[in-house]
Amino acid sequence: IRWRSGYAKCDVFSDPHSAATGTQQTYFTFDSLLHRFQGKCEYILARDCTGRLFDIHIENDAPSSPVIHTAWTTGVAIRVAGLGLVKVIHSATETIVYLNGQRLARPSTNRGIDGSQITVSDAVEDQVEIFLASSDVKVTFFGNYETRVSVPSSFKNRMCGLCGNYNGKADDDMMLPTGESLYVSNVNGSTSA
Repeated sequence: IRWRSGYAKCDVFSDPHSAATGTQQTYFTFDSLLHRFQGKCEYILARDCTGRLFDIHIENDAPSSPVIHTAWTTGVAIRVAGLGLVKVIHSATETIVYLNGQRLARPSTNRGIDGSQITVSDAVEDQVEIFLASSDVKVTFFGNYETRVSVPSSFKNRMCGLCGNYNGKADDDMMLPTGESLYVSNVNGSTSA
């Protein structure tokens, strides 16, 4: 497990400018598995599958070309228990953060009625960090180029999604909830067990 002691991170790298060269969107899971996935849709990136405290989706886009097979991230949606839906959307000119449909100022701190809290920081131009205080989870969105999710060790064996299950074993990161091995196509996001 990488990053700092007691935490694991998952990185998604993509580059919309590399579409002509066919560079593929790359995922590096919590357990250090490197895989590529090119789906043009919304996918579960990381989810607390045990306590359901948060659910992080990644929104991918791709050119409509039969020749170019690459995808890039256009946004992240984070459902936080007790707080609602946080959406981070990247356009050609800016990165915008919404909480339950309302645009947020950056930086800002927002609290739910149950005490849950998110902090949105504005580190640099397109970079947005969202900190989920109640679970100590951080989501960093670097525009179209990178998305990072970091989780504390208290989420070991509780995670699921394209970031894997965070159990210390990379070889089972691509498993369906049924326990079947998942094959992820490098081209179009289709799957088969």
